[in-house]
Amino acid sequence: MGSSECHVAVLAFPFATHAAPLLSLVEQLSAAFPSARFSFFNNQDSNSGLFRGGSRAPGT
Repeated sequence: MGSSECHVAVLAFPFATHAAPLLSLVEQLSAAFPSARFSFFNNQDSNSGLFRGGSRAPGT
């Protein structure tokens, strides 16, 4: 990994109440820093509510 690459890991905890606002923040940060890689960790139940239909377009 080169010095110019950045990877940010984000863990939503507690899962039930903080995942949606945190994902929104991660989406905003990823738009502001397109060269950075973001990994969003959450549990399956919470993700099923956030990513209905199998995916979520940035900014939605």
